[in-house]
Amino acid sequence: MATASDPKAPLGEGLFSGSCACGAITFVCTTTPKSVTNCYCNTCRKASGASHQTYANIPQESVNYHERGTGLARPSSTGRDNGSRIDLNLSDVAMRSYCSYCHTPLSMQYRKQPDRLHICVGSVDADSVAGDDLRRALMATQNIFMSQKPVWVKVDDGLPAFDRFDGDFEDLIEGRSESTPGKLDSRAGKDVKLSCHRMHDASSQAPTL
Repeated sequence: MATASDPKAPLGEGLFSGSCACGAITFVCTTTPKSVTNCYCNTCRKASGASHQTYANIPQESVNYHERGTGLARPSSTGRDNGSRIDLNLSDVAMRSYCSYCHTPLSMQYRKQPDRLHICVGSVDADSVAGDDLRRALMATQNIFMSQKPVWVKVDDGLPAFDRFDGDFEDLIEGRSESTPGKLDSRAGKDVKLSCHRMHDASSQAPTL
């Protein structure tokens, strides 16, 4: 995944774009997602501040990030940096990527899938999504970690639902199928979706993402 540090560098052509809330970080994606997942695990819920976090599964090489510094009208007076991607490691299964300035969640990546990036769909720019095919490609296709869904949240979207991961990915995470582990390059966003798998739900003791 490429990163452009020069504010004047072209972001490149893509199917759709995204950004953090303050505008310091933008990105383009050049392919449609393989799948889109709603995750209801405890960590995704708390890290996003919502009932769940939605991720689009795409090749990591298909995302081009551009870090241009804070997009806010007023510069920071707190001594904090002006906006770059930082990684938050909440477990040894995945790493999450955020804007260092506004803390918008950007992506997550599994260590056993170093070639895939799971971008946070909430960071996608709505006005960049054109055409029915692309709109459908960004719609959720499954719900995972329903065992940790908050009791006050009702889900009746009719999507396939799993207590944890779907079967094939569960086998990969638990080492029951072949994988291609690799050292994740956090600056290239390769360390992102492993972070919450080993956080434990008090009732089920099932590791989360």
